[in-house]
Amino acid sequence: ASTARAAPGEAVALRATVRDTDHVAVNGGRVVAEVVAPSGARREVPLVWSLDGDGEYRGSFVAAEPGVHAVRV
Repeated sequence: ASTARAAPGEAVALRATVRDTDHVAVNGGRVVAEVVAPSGARREVPLVWSLDGDGEYRGSFVAAEPGVHAVRV
């Protein structure tokens, strides 16, 4: 969870660490974040393996409206 703030129109960075059921980092997978805006609008944001660390994926989206956005990977 993050408490980072962004104004409408600003990019929001996403980062996720992905592990399998044995808690081993997963590299090269297909990872998608679902972002739900305060209005209920949903969008999918693909996350790309960052190559900076095992199991680390990154992406971003632009906050189109003010308020709390929920993110689920």
